[in-house]
Amino acid sequence: MDHWQTLHMATRLGVLDAPYPLRYLSTDDGVDLGRLVHAAGLPLPNEPTPTLSATIDWAFAVLQGEYGRLLDACSFVIETRSGLLGAIVVVKQANTVEILQLAVDQAFQQQQFEQALLSAALNALAQARYPQVQVRVLANSSQAHFFTNHGFMLAEDVNDASTSNHD
Repeated sequence: MDHWQTLHMATRLGVLDAPYPLRYLSTDDGVDLGRLVHAAGLPLPNEPTPTLSATIDWAFAVLQGEYGRLLDACSFVIETRSGLLGAIVVVKQANTVEILQLAVDQAFQQQQFEQALLSAALNALAQARYPQVQVRVLANSSQAHFFTNHGFMLAEDVNDASTSNHD
């Protein structure tokens, strides 16, 4: 079984190009967020194959602050008439800003929705003056590849890069 790893990246301002309008994640989105994460087939920490009920419980716990303060101005959803198509959830615990989840309905994956949500979050984080963000992913998963392809690095790689820049 793969292990969880933490990836880091500096936030940045950028051009937002979303195929559907984005809106901020709301504390009222618990059920829809849980359904989306479950439908996307994503693992949760300590639950590699969560049930729908467990995923909805996780979504409500996130929205109620059990995983850190929800940065609602940096967390976004893409919504259609039939519900949430995608979401990115960003929280802050102490001095750490973390993307808890980036989920897109399986029928819409590989269509730039993930990239649009990530760009929106990175832009909002930079505007809010958060210089760094991290995400925990399963090593060798599609999410690990997505984030590393978009500039995220393992914590030790970030430390090595910053050390070599100061030599």
